[in-house]
Amino acid sequence: MKRELRNLVLAEMSSLGQKQHLELSHKIIANAVKFFDGHSFHTIAVTLSRFPEVETAALIAYLWQQGKRVCAPKSDGSTKGMQFYKIDSWSDTEPGYKGILEPKETSCDAVSKSEIDCIIVPGVVFTPKGYRIGFGGGFFDRYLEDYTGVTCSLVASLQLYEQLPIEHHDVPVQYLITEKNILRVESNG
Repeated sequence: MKRELRNLVLAEMSSLGQKQHLELSHKIIANAVKFFDGHSFHTIAVTLSRFPEVETAALIAYLWQQGKRVCAPKSDGSTKGMQFYKIDSWSDTEPGYKGILEPKETSCDAVSKSEIDCIIVPGVVFTPKGYRIGFGGGFFDRYLEDYTGVTCSLVASLQLYEQLPIEHHDVPVQYLITEKNILRVESNG
């Protein structure tokens, strides 16, 4: 069922025209800016998005302008693990796992989990309680198991579903940032 939902929502997101996708992303990012302006995070972890995900480039540029320490994940497909690295510009990135932009390990400093104040967790489908279906690798669920900082996700309303199949290893996010509002997840039960 997870695979079917993932494919359905990815198809819906992909069916948005480029203009509509960018407009939707800009509305979500505007709320993300409000969210980050309301918190004193220093180090923020974010994936370098690709279509049809919510576009993160404008948010990353904003965080750099605000003097935030931005880090992005480098994935290891063989272990299904991740390590975050500080990025200061787009020149610090290159295509990596599955063609996704990732930090250049040779020129970027590793950032430990305990240094990250907030992680923007990617996903495809979400519930109002913060549970998510990701892209199927389980990278973030494993990484978040012992993470104690704040988690949020950038979510288009069409990605929200009342219920999803939840497994014992699924880790919910604490905030959902949509084009309409910022939702604090009250209960993860």
